[in-house]
Amino acid sequence: VPGSPTLSAGGDIVLNNASNDFQGGVTATGANVTLADANTLTLAGVTANGTFTANANTAINQTGAVTVTGTSSLTGGAIDLGNTSNDFGGAVTATGTNVTLADANALNLAGVTATGDVTATAGTALTVSGAVNAGDDVSLTGGTVALDALVSGNDIALNATAGSLVLQNLNATGSLDATATGGITQNGSVTVPGSTTLSAGGDIVLNNASNDFQGGVTATGANVTLADANALNLAGVTATGDV
Repeated sequence: VPGSPTLSAGGDIVLNNASNDFQGGVTATGANVTLADANTLTLAGVTANGTFTANANTAINQTGAVTVTGTSSLTGGAIDLGNTSNDFGGAVTATGTNVTLADANALNLAGVTATGDVTATAGTALTVSGAVNAGDDVSLTGGTVALDALVSGNDIALNATAGSLVLQNLNATGSLDATATGGITQNGSVTVPGSTTLSAGGDIVLNNASNDFQGGVTATGANVTLADANALNLAGVTATGDV
């Protein structure tokens, strides 16, 4: 289709032939929505009252918002769904080169794999319920940020803009920059070969004995607690309470 197709169904929309070529933006409204494209898939606006599945060989991008009640599964080259009006009601899985996702409300990442960068932004809570693996950098931002699964990448930036940041197992090959208006805590170990910068409005409690901060650690918070399985290099610590 050289133009911009509009699809509207009271039931499911299943256009999953890998040879499809939607050259214009696709608008789709239905129950469960499945779309595939041999090249780039541009979403001009999707409303799925059930699940949403999108597959494209080169890229998935958007010119309009995506609203999904159920789970979303995205597979493509570069995935750029960074519209802040998106609303992924269920968990999102994504596999691509660079992956960018945004949600006006809560965003649950159930598994993201990228050969390049992973960038995710949530208006309220951002939860990682499945592993996030990036070949390059990871940036996760939400009101609160809860890592309930492994996050791995080169430079990792985490920002909880309206509450707490909770870390699970985290493996960086570069640096870690973690910021929270509330506290920063952990339920798993943290490995960072490069520098670590921690800034919290509340307490910083990273006391897992398996942590490995190989570079200098800078920390600013209320009460600051740090532990390392090996050497710990404090590059600068500021606490309004205890260290």
